Amino acid sequence: MKVSLIPLRRGAGPEQNFRARQPESAFYETLMRVSFEHPYYNLADGACPDFSVQPTITTAALMKSLSLLFRDEGTGFAVLYDKKNAAALCNYLARQGRQVSSLLPEYWTRLSFLLLSRNPYFASISAIPMDACPTDWRYYFANMDAHGAAPVLLNTGDAVSADELLPVIAQQTVVPVDVRYKYVEARTISGETAIQEPCRPTRDYGNGRTVTQQLNEVYLNFSTVRQGKYTIGRVTNAGEFEPWQVGVYADDSLMPFAFVDLLFSEPYAGAGGVYPVQFAGSPATGTIAPKDYTLAFDARRTQWRYYVVQQAASDPFDKLRIESESGDVTFSGPHAAVLPNGDEATEFQSKQALVMQQQSPYHFRLLGRHTRGSRREQELLKRMPVSSPAQVTPAANSETTAGTRAIAPVFDANSTMYVYV
Repeated sequence: MKVSLIPLRRGAGPEQNFRARQPESAFYETLMRVSFEHPYYNLADGACPDFSVQPTITTAALMKSLSLLFRDEGTGFAVLYDKKNAAALCNYLARQGRQVSSLLPEYWTRLSFLLLSRNPYFASISAIPMDACPTDWRYYFANMDAHGAAPVLLNTGDAVSADELLPVIAQQTVVPVDVRYKYVEARTISGETAIQEPCRPTRDYGNGRTVTQQLNEVYLNFSTVRQGKYTIGRVTNAGEFEPWQVGVYADDSLMPFAFVDLLFSEPYAGAGGVYPVQFAGSPATGTIAPKDYTLAFDARRTQWRYYVVQQAASDPFDKLRIESESGDVTFSGPHAAVLPNGDEATEFQSKQALVMQQQSPYHFRLLGRHTRGSRREQELLKRMPVSSPAQVTPAANSETTAGTRAIAPVFDANSTMYVYV
């Protein structure tokens, strides 16, 4: 939909002009939508219900001023705009363009959202690092990285991975410095300086007496800036900016799983990404084309370990084995094992990594022979239990026979199940 820019009232700010042109009746439609997809939820066609979404304080205020609506859809979220107010929205966004060194303006107006996990076992069902503590690490997604056509993926690859993890920036961040540096700065995704602190502050004691102190560390206070992704760096005495850390500052009291930035339009020519608003011509004419994004996860694959325990009241048996009905999964074993409580057990381990799904595709049965009576192989258990998210644990590194160095495990996670027969 192509819209022309509307005339402005003199002496009024952009948000006042926006409000002044609001129609009496509203007709809302989707401007941007983000859907969460996860193959673990095979009973729901991949729709993932594991996140609640919350706009940041800055975003909530901006959306209110622009008459945009936020909707948490349970398996995603949407931003709605008043279709009858499209011209006013484009007009406001165009006026936010800032002129930089190039002749073309840059557009960095964006909406930001926190993704809060509702599933304590989300890392157990997803192919993401299990040790990424939300107090130390946070996922970051932005439509500047959006790619593909159907669906348009918000994650940088085919599925969310450790590549999108960034360290958490504390509200009070300490940056080490020395005599080579003049300032410490925190810059936004647009490159603007949000915080600047001197490495050699000068204190005025009055009566013309001042003291300049060379600091060994500088404190940055993020409580006064908007939540988001920042590049913290040190500015040399020659004026060069040296990045020190790229991270995400967000509401730590909520411990968000991820932070999402959705820009309205391409920030600068050739930036890449996918956006709902495009500008062309001079003066700029805005075009709105609603966008649907997908945040795609992959299901975790684990090594399944069964511990079969013979109960005292049951007849003894031997020659145990596990058989897959489909024939595409095999197990190593049986191996003698002793459980932490001292019980003797028989251990089996899958030779393949098996996918975690809401409704498991695997059907295994336990076979064996009783040591008394008939020596024919019998079906001891028709359906072996399948792994649940609560049974998934990280795989500990194994060691070489010399015990001098750790080597990476074949499987990065295990699913441990106990079977009593």
